[in-house]
Amino acid sequence: MSFLLRDCITYAHEPVQNHIQEHAGLDDITRPRKWLQCISQWGVFNVAIHVLYLVVRVLELKTVWCLLIFASNVLCALSGNTSRTGFVDMVFFKALAVLIGFLLSFRATRANERRTSAYVLVEDLCDAAREVLYLYPVLTDIREEAKQILRYTYFNLARYFSHQLGGDSLEERSTVAFNLNSVETTRREALFMVSSIPELHISPKQMLNALPSIFTQMFHEFKLQAKRAATGDKDCTLSDNEKVAYMQLCRAKCDRIGFTYETICRMETTRTTSLYRTMLEVTLFFFLASFAWVAKFKNVTHMLVSSLFVTFVYLGVNVVADEADDPFGNDITDIPLHSMVQEMFELLDFEDYIHKSIKGRNLTHRMSAVVRSDPSRRGSRNAWRESMQEVCEGHYTELTVLRSGSALDDQPEPHLAPTTDTCCSSCFVPIDPTPRTLALKHNHAPVAPNERIIF
Repeated sequence: MSFLLRDCITYAHEPVQNHIQEHAGLDDITRPRKWLQCISQWGVFNVAIHVLYLVVRVLELKTVWCLLIFASNVLCALSGNTSRTGFVDMVFFKALAVLIGFLLSFRATRANERRTSAYVLVEDLCDAAREVLYLYPVLTDIREEAKQILRYTYFNLARYFSHQLGGDSLEERSTVAFNLNSVETTRREALFMVSSIPELHISPKQMLNALPSIFTQMFHEFKLQAKRAATGDKDCTLSDNEKVAYMQLCRAKCDRIGFTYETICRMETTRTTSLYRTMLEVTLFFFLASFAWVAKFKNVTHMLVSSLFVTFVYLGVNVVADEADDPFGNDITDIPLHSMVQEMFELLDFEDYIHKSIKGRNLTHRMSAVVRSDPSRRGSRNAWRESMQEVCEGHYTELTVLRSGSALDDQPEPHLAPTTDTCCSSCFVPIDPTPRTLALKHNHAPVAPNERIIF
């Protein structure tokens, strides 16, 4: 039910300035800017939506707790224990309330810092891809090849994170499109060999380790062609110092992707320990369940309203901490990793398109001619303004071309193998001597006798 409010919650991400979706009127896909700008003018409506979302999330995640607390209040009302002091001293109960509030605030603060760190890591992951691509000049075939290799790499990364950190909701996420036709054959086959398969617990680590050699080879080829074109000598080669320098440069750029990937993976093992969380939740439950029996109220209505308010405040903070402590997933407040990766590649396509537009209009030569005709600062400013105005006018009229290039990114990517919940018991026991019949019956591939099928 809480997912119905996803378009009204102001958890917007800002990894890049996405002109494509914003100006094309499609910004409601990943960043509802117009809607957020609209509701930000009405603070009461904005607060009401967030409060409603918190109430729904508390009822969804703490259903049993809410029922038991409600039953405790009803029992307290039926027993007539609303107008007298309960079994526990009020001073002790107030001290316990302050202690629980302090522990909840500490946990919520730590969880929010964890979510912020995870968001920064995802941005670093996107920035690392841009730095690798910026090694190659624009409007060249080798840049397009590098872009498709990065698209394929981040497709594997995003899918692996969704499978490992996002639960069983992989089909609800859109994917990253890629086209390996422009990739050289040996490099394409090498990428296929090190592909990530989370269904078989094969991580993208091997693929990330192969990236430095792939991009170094591409960078050597590009620099060798540029050197031969500059010197006019078709037989010249790169020196050993140049090869080492280029190798270190490419490795430094690619290692940042691997380092960020490893850091994100470690975040799953640094969540709040179950012992601390369980102790806090049990203490919180007994505190809320005994609230009606300890405090002194005027009547039943006073008791129910006070208990409802206290329960919402404490459980609301606990639920917010739970969601912030697990930033990767498919909830409303989770980090939209797929959308951020998509926007990163859309930004790269957008930049290449602008460079192509500038070159097609011959703006650089015309701008240089204006600067030469008027060597003053005003002449340079006028040359820049006129050129950029022409680019912007063409940019607004050609946005449909930009959006069509990433249309396949919205298609979901399903699981490659059935989950263990939908498999039969034969998947985890030795197959009998007639494997073909059993395999066809359960839609599995035929296997040899006594061989295990593990998904």
